[in-house]
Amino acid sequence: MDQSKRDIGLDIVRSVAILLVILQHSWSGLDLDVQSGAFSYWFYSALCIGVPLFVMLSGALNLGKVEETGSFLKRRFRRILLPFFLWATVVFLISAFVGKYPEVRGFRSGVTAYFTGLLEGGINQAYWYVYMLAGLYLVTPILQRAFRPDNPDSRKLLGYCLVIWVAVQLLRDLYPAFLPVKYYAFSADVFLGYYLAGAYIRRYMTDREVRRRYGSLGFLACAALSMLLRATGHPVRIVEMSEVVCLFLWLSSLEIPEGRLRRETTALSRYSYTVYLTHVVPVGALCSVFHAPAALAPAAVCLLVAVAEFIFCRILDAWNRRPKEWIGF
Repeated sequence: MDQSKRDIGLDIVRSVAILLVILQHSWSGLDLDVQSGAFSYWFYSALCIGVPLFVMLSGALNLGKVEETGSFLKRRFRRILLPFFLWATVVFLISAFVGKYPEVRGFRSGVTAYFTGLLEGGINQAYWYVYMLAGLYLVTPILQRAFRPDNPDSRKLLGYCLVIWVAVQLLRDLYPAFLPVKYYAFSADVFLGYYLAGAYIRRYMTDREVRRRYGSLGFLACAALSMLLRATGHPVRIVEMSEVVCLFLWLSSLEIPEGRLRRETTALSRYSYTVYLTHVVPVGALCSVFHAPAALAPAAVCLLVAVAEFIFCRILDAWNRRPKEWIGF
């Protein structure tokens, strides 16, 4: 793609999202995700913004066009499933070798554990995102036709759907038992809403300055309110959702001039899915030996893993014989 025409704001969103995911897993890998303190748990919850940002980005890129169903599904699932199977296999073999699967005592038990893990999402907890994303892709052809760009009523319909999404989340705050829709232990309705919100922002909120102004102010306000609510033991779902949407607005509005920083941001964006699938190994290794002060350890682990992953992906990128569709670039 011509770098001068590339929307660097979307690359910034993807790059920040993958760094947040690494930091989140570094935080939880050091057992700091328990509710030992309001601020500590709020900070961990704030790190979970990474996955919703990825979902909004996917909606922004996939729901602005209409594609032939078979072609879309073939291309998207090849893009996510081939790398997933490769890296999930690598992660499983490493985990089995270091004793993470005590039930694996030979080839037969290893094969059984591997396929059971794939079917049940048990190879690594971080991989739940792949299963959730596959579900969103299955309904994307329907959503593309429902919100066709050439349909004058598309904006209104999409807006109504987002209003319903917000209303449902408000009801879930007031009545936690309301609409307990689960998707691999995570709420499907929440991520479908993020998917639609990303599409709405990309298609109809095209003024970068407006996104930058309202996104930055909104994110700061929502983050402060979210911290206050968690400190009092009364987190509100709609505030946390607004925090994510405002961060997406702000990040997608940013621009980076031509130069080294822009090239590296674009590269990290390209590598993000591979990093997502492979970062669990270095995170687990570092968290098992790291003994820095609790306030610094997650950031240190995140930094080391991010650098190692970037170098790893650079090496893969330079290896011309590697099949792109398997690696995930």
